[in-house]
Amino acid sequence: MRKSEIATLSRRQLLMRGLAAGSFATVAPALGNVGAALAQTTARRAPPLVGVNVGYGMSTAKSLADIVAFEKVIGRPVDYISEFGAHATWKEAVTSAAHALRIWRSVAVGSRRRMLWHQPLTMTGTPLSAVASGTHDDSFLAIAVNIRNAGFYDAIINLGRDMTGEWTPWSAAGENKAAYISAYRRVAAIFKKVSPSFKICWSPMRNLQAVAPEDVYPGDDHVDLVGMSIHLISPPLGPHVQSFVEATVIGHGAKAVEGKQPYGLAWLAEFATAHHKPMIIPELAIGVEVPVGQAAAATFDDDLIIATLAEWIDGHDVILHVWRDVPRQDSYGLHTRISRASIVTNTTPEDPADERPRMAMAYRKAWGSRTDG
Repeated sequence: MRKSEIATLSRRQLLMRGLAAGSFATVAPALGNVGAALAQTTARRAPPLVGVNVGYGMSTAKSLADIVAFEKVIGRPVDYISEFGAHATWKEAVTSAAHALRIWRSVAVGSRRRMLWHQPLTMTGTPLSAVASGTHDDSFLAIAVNIRNAGFYDAIINLGRDMTGEWTPWSAAGENKAAYISAYRRVAAIFKKVSPSFKICWSPMRNLQAVAPEDVYPGDDHVDLVGMSIHLISPPLGPHVQSFVEATVIGHGAKAVEGKQPYGLAWLAEFATAHHKPMIIPELAIGVEVPVGQAAAATFDDDLIIATLAEWIDGHDVILHVWRDVPRQDSYGLHTRISRASIVTNTTPEDPADERPRMAMAYRKAWGSRTDG
């Protein structure tokens, strides 16, 4: 690329290209008999990088089919595949990672798909102090080597996510603040030693939790990206949904605003700017609780949420978001899949909860069909 061309790129486009080491050109997979309305929707402007989580990589055939199904929604290949490391036992953490990475390596071969890996900071029953002291360095080393050797040498490592809550074994709440920071720095260093091209992401939970996120920030030298996952479960529908998103998801920054919640995307944007870090949304999920045994799924289909979030993302340096395209069977009843809607597949989905045409259309309009080259 010539200097004159670089000068015309926005800061966000430069960040995206630096992260992706060369983005996709406009590529639209064959959509078959997808509805005309879906085929005609286009992005308003160059979207950020897009990833997808389709569940644990069980087999190459299923995982590839799930990825391709989602790619039909956006009309182009995804930039990132997302996978979660196990946190039950140290043995499982290593062995399940090795299996999943073999699958995703097969899925990614011959494509430009990269990896966003959610790495637990410890296992159930192991205190963070043990990780900080180096007791389990070998396990982290094995996982890091497997990620690199699977071809994902430039993976994003979302390390010790949601630490501000109390539900994770690596929660930084209470007396764990110092141990969390020490453990995070140690494990981040292990991953960076294995591959200097790994990008380490730090991502607290949304809204005020058990500990303020700024109190457990590991420091700029140990973090490449800052993030925050967005999960909206059965949000209110109708005319109040936009104000709901603005008040609870975007919220307010350091300065309190009446009626808006703290530690949302507005706070993240301020924090990212102050620390000179690009932002990502490691997981974006908008869904409804659907009991697995329920034959008729409850209806949830409101594209205004997507439009509101897309407008915010479009106006900030969010260089990547990852959509959670997972059916209810894989997520304890939470259904967030949009890739089987009839407007995408031209067939009636087997699961009624998959029929979400407005959400699929809104997603494609916001983030599909790359135009930035």
